[in-house]
Amino acid sequence: MGRVFFWLLWPAIWLYSPLFRRVRVVIEHEGSLVLVKNSFGPDYWQLPGGGIKFGESVQAAAAREIHEELGITANPDEMKLLSSDVKIVRQFGLLLRYQFVHFRLSKQQELEISSELTAAEWVEKSDIKRMKYAQEVTDGMSLL
Repeated sequence: MGRVFFWLLWPAIWLYSPLFRRVRVVIEHEGSLVLVKNSFGPDYWQLPGGGIKFGESVQAAAAREIHEELGITANPDEMKLLSSDVKIVRQFGLLLRYQFVHFRLSKQQELEISSELTAAEWVEKSDIKRMKYAQEVTDGMSLL
């Protein structure tokens, strides 16, 4: 159902997506990363994350998003901003503005999948190339 709404709302999303920054979080534990599939949009593996609210820091947005999507509690001060520059990416026919944050976990946590997601998994970095993934995954990994 979420994918139907995505395509119905696509014209509005296309107009407004370039105006807002989004955060993507590279969550890492001993060579594995967390990848998610959203319940809306194309069926690609992506990095967790979402919109940055007005007045919110990139790290605070990252902590909020991974808690909402995956149930992972994080202190924004423990997250590393991978680049202060906004990366502009054409993805799924949209122009998106991303900033990337790295969060290293000392212990691999169980992922609690929210209704925003259809799947979330810990994936070995070497296995990612065999998956159908969004450009943001390689963009985020290249900044590590």
